[in-house]
Amino acid sequence: MNALQILLHTTNTMSAGESTFSGQIFLTGNGKSKIELRPVLDHATLIATGKPTRVTRGAFHGFSMPIYAADDEELFFRTTTPNRWDEESDIICRVRGWIDTANTDKKFKLQLSYAYAEPGDVLGATTTDLETETSTGTAAQYTEFKVEFTIDYNSVAENPISKNDLVAMRLRRIEASSDEITGEFVIGHVGLVFQRNKMGEAI
Repeated sequence: MNALQILLHTTNTMSAGESTFSGQIFLTGNGKSKIELRPVLDHATLIATGKPTRVTRGAFHGFSMPIYAADDEELFFRTTTPNRWDEESDIICRVRGWIDTANTDKKFKLQLSYAYAEPGDVLGATTTDLETETSTGTAAQYTEFKVEFTIDYNSVAENPISKNDLVAMRLRRIEASSDEITGEFVIGHVGLVFQRNKMGEAI
């Protein structure tokens, strides 16, 4: 149900006596909101490989992300799509981080690769790769940047992403088209945004 409908029975008391209305009142609206969930980070791989390197600046923690080379630094995540997702809106992946060294106006590029599987299926090896390039502007050191990727839930029409599907993701930094920043980009947060139906099932 896309519309939010509320059934009300009202009783109104007036000075001259009691006036009662009995019937159906429908309040119709979007009935949807968004929820951001943090995917599960694969700590075992980080511990086993020792990369990416953990970075701490003040009270903030993150993972350094140099430009990817063979068998180099990358982050792996997984999540199960929630029950209250509307199954008709694309999934937004938000990556937040900062540049660890001073830079003039430069660029960095991140790559998000994802794959998914229905419940009971084995996750395949084929991934879909998304890339987003960001211009830093001047005086960018320690400035937070928010990079967004749009995961098309229906990119394969005969097998769209559905509720309770397992989604695996890999995040890398790759070479920008030009004006590459000299410092590393530090990943501080990764979240997945789902549009949900308030009238749907519980998460």
